[in-house]
Amino acid sequence: MYAKIENNAVAEYPIAEHEIKSRYPDTLFTTDFSSCLPQGYVRVMEATSPASETVVAVESTPILVDGSWIQSWTQSARYTDEELAAQEQEKIDYKWINMRSKRDEALAESTWVLERHKEEKELELETSITETEYLAWLTYRQQLRDFPSTISNINAYTLPTKPGVLGVA
Repeated sequence: MYAKIENNAVAEYPIAEHEIKSRYPDTLFTTDFSSCLPQGYVRVMEATSPASETVVAVESTPILVDGSWIQSWTQSARYTDEELAAQEQEKIDYKWINMRSKRDEALAESTWVLERHKEEKELELETSITETEYLAWLTYRQQLRDFPSTISNINAYTLPTKPGVLGVA
């Protein structure tokens, strides 16, 4: 890349080789283009970009160092404080969604136990679970429904404990 220098300051940057050649159509340039630049034009030496996961590097005006013009960079945080806060909130929201999904799955998995008990009673059959166990399942399901409001830390929670299945405590 090249720059146009006026009064020892960068007047134009970046400029590509083909742009300089198009500005001087009557000039025959050698194969070593950098050695025959028109007056006022200089080659800008590349410098490594300081970009990283936390920093964004944006190319800025070249600087003169020991007689050579060198590419320079400005750095800024990759994300603003607001963007970082929004990302953190998205993570928390996802954890809540995930927790509710697990809770909903536990509710769905327990429905059959209660339905079976009701149907067995309606048909006057011997029930697979006792009335005490039935009440334990009802209590469990209510705890699941109340569960989100009882959590103080989304990063450390445990779903309510499922009662024993089919007469097994």
